[in-house]
Order: sequence, then C-alpha cells, then structure tokens
Amino acid sequence: MTGAAGRSGAAGRASQVRARAAIAAMFSVFLLADLAAGWLGVAGLTGFGFAAGSMIAAGLVRRKDLLIVVAAPPAIFLGAVTCGELITAHTDHATSVGSIAAGTFLTLSSAAIWMYCGLAATMIIAVVRGLPQCIRDLRTGLAGGSSRAGGTGIAGGSSRAEGGGRAAARRARRYLTTGPLVAAHEAARRPGSHARLRPPRPSRSQPLPAVPSLQ
Repeated sequence: MTGAAGRSGAAGRASQVRARAAIAAMFSVFLLADLAAGWLGVAGLTGFGFAAGSMIAAGLVRRKDLLIVVAAPPAIFLGAVTCGELITAHTDHATSVGSIAAGTFLTLSSAAIWMYCGLAATMIIAVVRGLPQCIRDLRTGLAGGSSRAGGTGIAGGSSRAEGGGRAAARRARRYLTTGPLVAAHEAARRPGSHARLRPPRPSRSQPLPAVPSLQ
C-alpha cells in the first residue's frame, strides 16, 4: 500500500508541471536534439526530439495549461533550431547571416514530417487529458470578463448621472434659500417697506396738472 500511495503521489506531482516549466523543458529538449543531430550526423534526430518533447510536455503539464503547450511547440522549435545554428556557426567560425538562415531552413524542412506527426500526437494526448474543457473555460472567462466590463460601465454611468442630479438639487435648494427671491421677500416683510415701494401720492395743497383741451 505504501508503494501504491507513493506512485499516486508521484503521478499527482507530475501532473502539476506548470506551463513555464513545460516550455523550458521543450526548449531544452529541442536544442539538445538539434545539436546532437549536427554532431552525430543524424538528421532525423532533430524531428524526433521535437515529437518526443511535445508529447512529454502534453502528458505532464497541468490540465489548465494544455492549450499553451499545444500551441507553443512550433515557435519554441523555431527558436531552438535558430539557437542551435548560431552555436554551430560559432564553433565553425562561420557567423554569416545567410549561412545561419539557410541552415535553419534546411533543418526545419528535414524535420517537417516529424513535426506533423508530433503535433498530431500532442493534440491527441491533450484532447484525452481535457483540452476541450480548457477551451470552454477560456470562452466562458472571456464572455464573463466582457459582461463584467459592460456592467461596470453602465453602473458607472448611472452613478455619475445620479451624482449630477443630486448636485443640481443642492444648487437649487441653495438658490432658493439664499437667492435674490428670498432677499426680496425679506425686504418686503420689513417695517415701512411698503411705503418705500409705493410711488409718492400728490398732496392736496399742490394743484393738479392741467389737462390739455382737445379743441
């Protein structure tokens, strides 16, 4: 029972390999395979390293990182082959850009069949381990993020409108309590304000103005 528990624990730890560790492992395997193929003169060793590294990474990486491991191998392989050509050109004292580009192209061409087969096998392993669920989770996350962003924008707009309405109401109350209408009302309520506001009446001692005759 102890051996079974140890094997299950090792399997659980192996399935917890992160995407960064898997990418670093694939790059190392691809680079070593390319250098070994150049030094041993076995052209197919580069492609075999690509297929083996991709399948091992797809089998050991965490399930939520399967999408990265499936999509990354071609770019990682291109970088590893380019680095291998740079190292080989440096050891051979031939550092021209044309020779490095030609060597990279020839290596990729010779490993094309291995690349196709390795990608197909990697895809099968990833599908068996739960790649469709990873794609569905990614779509759900993207849809949830967009809906949350839209809801936040609407809520922000409504809160700004509500804040503007409250500010306008405060300004209106301030105007009604301290504005010129209140000042005029207070002046009208003071003693003697009606006498000042009325126009002066003519006294009885003063003669009335003559009305011009129409004749």
